[in-house]
Amino acid sequence: MSLPQEVKRLFISEAGGRLGTPAFLAAAGDPIGGAWVNMFTIAGGYVMLTSLVGIRTGVQNAGAGTMQVQHSVAGVMSAVSGAIAGHAVGVLYTITGTPGDALQIGLAGLIPGGLLGSLAGLATNGVVLPAGIVQWTTTSAGPVGTSACRWIAHYIPLDRDAVLV
Repeated sequence: MSLPQEVKRLFISEAGGRLGTPAFLAAAGDPIGGAWVNMFTIAGGYVMLTSLVGIRTGVQNAGAGTMQVQHSVAGVMSAVSGAIAGHAVGVLYTITGTPGDALQIGLAGLIPGGLLGSLAGLATNGVVLPAGIVQWTTTSAGPVGTSACRWIAHYIPLDRDAVLV
């Protein structure tokens, strides 16, 4: 799924181009049974995460469950989300930027909290993370089937050699 050009232009305009460097994770099957799966690796020092968005690319058909995001060293980045069962292609997931807040869920094509609500807040506050791994999990117990998401992160390096890949 690709966001319409108008939405992309508005996103860049509203964010003022301050989101930083993008990193992309191709569509991957939802983790099941609470197993943590690596999304992005931070190396070389501290980074400020300015945006983290998951986009559902396959219908969530692995049964009732929730989703959560964490950092392998810093700990919980989001509390457990609401139910993700049956989410359609295009549903968006994001964090607020406040550790422990529930993972935010938006309707297909709409950012949670309004068009740019949560993303603008995250870009304003940022989340400072040390070297380590950004991970995600779901509590779905059923077979994965076509359940999948792709993820996009934006970051600003705070140390000279810091990267997020």
